[in-house]
Amino acid sequence: RLDAERILINNYAESGLTADRSGDPRAAVLWFANAVAAAGNHPSQERDNRVRMQSWLSQFAVPVQAFTYGPDWNKTLSYHRDSQALLTVTDAGDGQWLDLAAGTKHPISLTGPITAAAWSPGGSTAVAAAKQTVATFQYPTGRELERWESDDEVSCIQFSQDGSLLVIGGHRSVQFRDVAKRQPRFPAVQISSPVSSLEVSPDGRWIAFRSNDQQIHVYSVGREDGAVKAVMPPQPAASEGEIPPLFIATDRLVTYDSQEQAVRCWDLEGGKVLWQQPINRALCMALSPSRQWLAVGDNSDIVVLDVTSPEPFRHQIRLRNLLHAFAFSPNSDRLLATCNDHLVHLFEIPSGRPACAPIPHNSAAHRCAWAPDGSTFTTVNWGGNLLRAWKPPPPAVQGALPPDSASGPAAGPDA
Repeated sequence: RLDAERILINNYAESGLTADRSGDPRAAVLWFANAVAAAGNHPSQERDNRVRMQSWLSQFAVPVQAFTYGPDWNKTLSYHRDSQALLTVTDAGDGQWLDLAAGTKHPISLTGPITAAAWSPGGSTAVAAAKQTVATFQYPTGRELERWESDDEVSCIQFSQDGSLLVIGGHRSVQFRDVAKRQPRFPAVQISSPVSSLEVSPDGRWIAFRSNDQQIHVYSVGREDGAVKAVMPPQPAASEGEIPPLFIATDRLVTYDSQEQAVRCWDLEGGKVLWQQPINRALCMALSPSRQWLAVGDNSDIVVLDVTSPEPFRHQIRLRNLLHAFAFSPNSDRLLATCNDHLVHLFEIPSGRPACAPIPHNSAAHRCAWAPDGSTFTTVNWGGNLLRAWKPPPPAVQGALPPDSASGPAAGPDA
């Protein structure tokens, strides 16, 4: 019996190595796990296959949670600061927060389709809107704390970094609300086209928003005099997708102009362009947490720019299919990229070295987000009917050798 078990364990291990040689490390891990399960009477083989299983796990992301919902386009995917909850909103108005630990869904308690939602920076509350009705909810109880009616239908919501100011983008205006006093703080900015995305500068002095008429608008917000003033004339935005303007520093703003096919960096104090880079067709853009690397999707290529340089260093990572979204890890320069080829890729930036094997999806991967502590990330496939949370592989050890798929990882003389 022991000889038969030993043969079975060896067959499982060899099947794992064969799977790896065929380019399927995920199947290899399953075979090694079976070898471990069968090795209760064989401590040496159990140890060796546990080492193999852990070594091969470092090659890819591991799924830890999944949620299904209606086949609608996901327009909001935002982690709570405790990394245990996700806020999601679809184009159909389905808004909820998802408990990743318990695997439960908690619908936002507003009547009608949810049009916008956001966590407060401190994480104690969430703000959501159903057209003109806006409400604040306590986290994690979901208890409603405040409700008011906006003069305009709400399309997006953004807090300042200190949580004192709530900026509300609508169909005809941009409004500013004092969070502590629960009242308007500055005069509303009247606009002619609905706001599709907006950003607040790190110090709260500037706001930039994209409108549906494909223009970028930038305003200074006077915390002392209460004045809200246009900084420069409206600038062309991307004609496809919803790339928001990005603040790469307190007074530095990056925009994409699809007419001129260029990414531009603006000095807001001087109202001038500091640099620009040619980009043919961009659908996504993201800034690293170090605020050094800007990733721009150029059709199927990832263009990486060093935005701390007066003439940005340019590095290109080539893929085979159209890119849809980017997200940088909060504690490293690793970049998630969702792609039209049904894959999500994870790269080390700026080298472009893959951090793990591509993650397969059932359809085109559409949106992605990182947990604030970097413990998980979430992806949504096209249509939004499947949301999955993943545990990323650990960062590569400099100088370490990859597992040898011919003989298994080096784990001592018995491996």
